[in-house]
This record gives sequence, structure tokens and C-alpha cells, in this order.
Amino acid sequence: MASSRRSAWGSALSRSGGLAYHFAAWRHGHLWADHQAATAQFLGAWQPSEQKLVLVGTSAGYSLSNALFERFSEVRASEPDPVARRLFRRRFPEVQIQWLDDDFVSPRNGAMSVAGLTELRALFADHAVLFCNILGQLPFLFAEASGEGFARYLGEIPSALQGASWASYHD
Repeated sequence: MASSRRSAWGSALSRSGGLAYHFAAWRHGHLWADHQAATAQFLGAWQPSEQKLVLVGTSAGYSLSNALFERFSEVRASEPDPVARRLFRRRFPEVQIQWLDDDFVSPRNGAMSVAGLTELRALFADHAVLFCNILGQLPFLFAEASGEGFARYLGEIPSALQGASWASYHD
């Protein structure tokens, strides 16, 4: 299992999410209508062959729609924010989701590394992987996610997830 874990309540206070983000999403959600429509179109066109899905960094699923989940027999998610998990369940009560406590994207040993993604792939070899606006947030979360090291990390993702259908969207 992935050894790197962020504090759940620390995640609820994160600079790239957390309570302030959830409040803003609730209060100003209409401002993201174009992003939500574009994401729905992008994900509608994404046709992974797998019947199972792992979401990485779901937040409360503000950019996701029920149409995505209807295509999969199993959904798992890596999301450390306990507020986001609760809000996700309220937004999608019909989705049977299995929450993972593992953090697959945090730095390891002081550097960005795809070791967590390699572990994710090994653990869930029959799952498609969807990064939910998390990759673009990493520089806001971790000082290690900058410069050449971060560019190298992003470039290594396809190898770490080799054989899996995967996608990533960003706002």
C-alpha cells in the first residue's frame, strides 16, 4: 500500500481545497458552469476499456456527473479531505464508492516520485485512472512540485500507468 499519507484534517484546511474551497464552490458554483460542461464533454469522449475506475483527487466531485459513474461497475477514490468525501456522498448518493486512504501523488523522500502511481497501478491493475484536477494542484500543495523535478514527474506518469486507460482534467 502507498506509504505516504496526508493528514485528513490537514487536507480539510489545504490551500488548494479544504473548507474555504468547498464554501466557495457552494456559494459561487454557477461560475464554473463552463468548466463543468467542458469536463462532461471531455469525459464523455473518454472511453476506457476497463469496467472499474479509480479517481485521484476527487474533491467533492464538483466537476463530475452521474453519466461518468454509470459506465463503471466499481468506483474507488483517493481523496484525503474528509469534508470532500462527505460532500461527494451527498452529491452522488447512488454511487457505491470505496474510499482509499492511500495517497498516491505526494512527494516521497523529499522529491516528486511516481512510485505512488506505480503502486496504484499494481493494486488496481484492472481499473482505469482519472486524475480529477489534482495534477495541476500539486504545485500549490508541495514545494517539491516545481521546476525540472515536477516536469520529470509529469513526464513519467504514462510509464507508471502503462497499460491502464487514464485521463486528467484541470480547471
